[in-house]
Amino acid sequence: MVVHAFDIAHALKADLELDHRATGAVAVARAAIAPAQIRGVLRARTLRASDAGWSVGHGPVIEATASTLVMYLFGRTPRPRATRSGPRATPRSPAPRACAPRRPSSAR
Repeated sequence: MVVHAFDIAHALKADLELDHRATGAVAVARAAIAPAQIRGVLRARTLRASDAGWSVGHGPVIEATASTLVMYLFGRTPRPRATRSGPRATPRSPAPRACAPRRPSSAR
């Protein structure tokens, strides 16, 4: 019911606030049986509901409304953007890789 209510609210571009415990329970239940791609995100990121006081996952925080997070967990919307606050939430650039110089193909 929670997901269907959010489906309708998003289609109507309306704000819908549901019980925080209900949205949190739905998010946790979905996280346990989510498709591999979403489980991978939850292993690397924490989804935090800014309006409901719950979070699910591990790692740097992605903060959004409960409806946005539930809709993402059920594959209705793309992953919300990462929150850019705090030292762990900022993306790190990859470390430079050391590699040996290439030999010309004629030297082989």
